Amino acid sequence: MTCDVLRRYPEAFMLYQSAIKADPRNWRILGCLAQHYWQRGMLDRAKETYGQAIELGGDGEIRRGLEALVAFMEANRR
Repeated sequence: MTCDVLRRYPEAFMLYQSAIKADPRNWRILGCLAQHYWQRGMLDRAKETYGQAIELGGDGEIRRGLEALVAFMEANRR
């Protein structure tokens, strides 16, 4: 997440991928990756990744992130 804050997006993505390979059932990492996709403008991938995080037991924050993303996507379609 630090790399995202520093806008070092390629490095952040590689670190997320490594973390997911090490622990593929960690919904927190998937939630952070979903937010990374959202920041990068990859909204469809963000929505899919948020969904995966929720399936693995994501908390209220992850659900709110998905709801906000869906609302954002719908608002931009109009």
